[in-house]
Amino acid sequence: MWLLAAALVLAFPLRLWSKPAGRALLRLPATPVDVADPELASVWRFAQAAAEHVPAAATYTCRARDPVQEMNLHMVSLGLIRQATALPSSYYGRPLAELAGRARYVLVLGPLPPGLDAFEEVATVEGGVVVRRRGIDRD
Repeated sequence: MWLLAAALVLAFPLRLWSKPAGRALLRLPATPVDVADPELASVWRFAQAAAEHVPAAATYTCRARDPVQEMNLHMVSLGLIRQATALPSSYYGRPLAELAGRARYVLVLGPLPPGLDAFEEVATVEGGVVVRRRGIDRD
């Protein structure tokens, strides 16, 4: 009797874990926010991939189509790109063009927007592009 009850108790979880959705719960997440916020996870993956293209002691800013995504990218990059100095292009939707204008690198989440003619592409990574300001000899 006990053996039959134990088999029944184990049968339901095994059935759940055998489905594709159940298997997805068993995989390790690529970012700390994969399950909680998939959109923020894509921002995290972009910042992580872009970090290797921003040299130590360089300055960078972040650009995105949406102000919320731009703020998320800025905040995530602070933790992932510690070797460089972040200069925000906006702060909670308030533009900071003068400060961002001093940045050597720009992390562009999504497609490259118009108006970045003074920049050259450094790398295309998952989720966006890293560009560098032309005409500056050092980083």
